[in-house]
Amino acid sequence: MTSSIADLAAYYSRILLITYSPIMPILLIMGIVGAILSGIIFSHRSMRQNPGSIYFIALSVTISMMMVLDGLPLSLQFITNIPFSKLSPSYCKLINYLTNLCPVLHRYCLVLAAIDRTLITSSNATVRKRSTHRLAYWTISGMTLIAIIYHIHILVGENLYVLSSGTIACAPSIGTYSYFFAYSNLVVNNLIPLSLLTILAIKTLRNLQRVRIQPINTDPIVSNTHRSKDRQLTILLLADIVILVFLQSFVTSLTMYTNITRNQVKSSSQQLFESFLTNTTPFVVCTPPAISFYQNLLISKSFRRKAKEVLFGRFCQHQ
Repeated sequence: MTSSIADLAAYYSRILLITYSPIMPILLIMGIVGAILSGIIFSHRSMRQNPGSIYFIALSVTISMMMVLDGLPLSLQFITNIPFSKLSPSYCKLINYLTNLCPVLHRYCLVLAAIDRTLITSSNATVRKRSTHRLAYWTISGMTLIAIIYHIHILVGENLYVLSSGTIACAPSIGTYSYFFAYSNLVVNNLIPLSLLTILAIKTLRNLQRVRIQPINTDPIVSNTHRSKDRQLTILLLADIVILVFLQSFVTSLTMYTNITRNQVKSSSQQLFESFLTNTTPFVVCTPPAISFYQNLLISKSFRRKAKEVLFGRFCQHQ
């Protein structure tokens, strides 16, 4: 029995090493490069005229943060076999703070972008007028500030503990706070944004199917341009939402199961399997934002055309 458990542990360790050693660094590089290119494209003057582009620029920033501040330390930890979060209480607090904050910023930026797309696809002209640059700047700034302040509790509640087995763990304080952290992570970081994204995506699709949107601007050339950009941004955002909700549902389900069964007695093999699944969640969390730029290139011909126009145009200017 002991031998089979040891073999199982070794098997899980090999899978994690493969995942976080060759695969995760490639994913991180793809994510960083994609975020930079997306930021350049959506920052272009012709794109920035649309309020929706402001949300995509913010998403590019949060993706860069996730790749550098969340995924990179974890990948280095597996490659070097140095548990950075266990080096000191300060590292423990900081790494856990960033690990929770960065994905939340990305998800709620998606929520804000989805709200904007729901407004702009409305059949009511008054509702469509509410999609403005001013609203984008204020909501993104407010959401970021609230998220930064809300997650400060991690800097207080996280610490290093010596387990009965003699190993050191970076974990929430034992007692009431551990329950608060677990359910806060489940509800605030997972259930609320995923539910909002699902509801807003369905509402946006219904808006698109119900009516053909009549732009506010009466100039037919300007109207067609705005309509094309709005449709393009809506399609790109819906693709982001579908992939994020699909993959993040795995993490949310695992979090719910862990919280429900945390006081149950589990076998060694079951504990190993749950630990293995928990260790794969950062990879799952980083995947949707890392591939966002490349999925945009695949699904949208107009985005590919705009990417060539902006990126090659800039390259030619520097020649």
